[in-house]
Amino acid sequence: MNPILKQIVSTRTCPSPDGNGNINLLQNTAEPAEGELIHKSIAAVQAKTTLDIGLGYGTSSMFICDALTQSGINNVQHIAIDPHQRDKTFRGIGLNNLKLAGYESLTRFLEQPSHQALPALLNEGVVLDFAFIDGYHTFDHTLLDFFYVDLMLKEGGIVVIDDTDWPAVKKVCAFILQNRSYEVFDFVPIPTGSSSKRLWLNNQVSRIARWKPIQTYFRPSVAFLGNYLDEITYGSCVAFRKLAHDSRQWDHYVEF
Repeated sequence: MNPILKQIVSTRTCPSPDGNGNINLLQNTAEPAEGELIHKSIAAVQAKTTLDIGLGYGTSSMFICDALTQSGINNVQHIAIDPHQRDKTFRGIGLNNLKLAGYESLTRFLEQPSHQALPALLNEGVVLDFAFIDGYHTFDHTLLDFFYVDLMLKEGGIVVIDDTDWPAVKKVCAFILQNRSYEVFDFVPIPTGSSSKRLWLNNQVSRIARWKPIQTYFRPSVAFLGNYLDEITYGSCVAFRKLAHDSRQWDHYVEF
């Protein structure tokens, strides 16, 4: 593992951009389990072109670049999008971490909102092998990010969506599985000690959703839980593999 990335993972600190000591990173950093999911996904698709929506402190992009450099594939490129990278919260730390880790040369940084940057990339003809979505966590923004990523993602490519235990983001996952040609490739489970009440409730919902009369007589959004409830309900970060390009009819709709 890259030394700078290893420092962040093990100590939750990173060098300050001004060179004055270290900075404590208490949130907005990718966890080691997410890094493992990123590595597994990138290896599975033999990625050459990757995307990260929401650079933040740079840990997810560093995991992606770490996987790219270890793959042995030539001419790899990583694209990172973040309109808030230089604000008072992130202060350019993500870009500085990528530079210190030696990933600056393979990273293309777009300091724009994703709803502006993604259409531009599509118009350029960018084809993605892997994408990581961790931007604005409303339903509409997350769905829009997925919409444009899907248009650029190759068949067999993987998109990872972070914070899938957030209600709005989870709803997007339900849409993807019900209305698009994707399957769950892998996921990061929610730590069992993080919310015992929620996990207990999820367990009860799981039992109910798998009861045949429920799946038969209630709407598809309930029935779908029988197949993917563990991944979406217990997962905090889910990797979806694209099975085919969009071929829906113009009026297609399935409840989610």
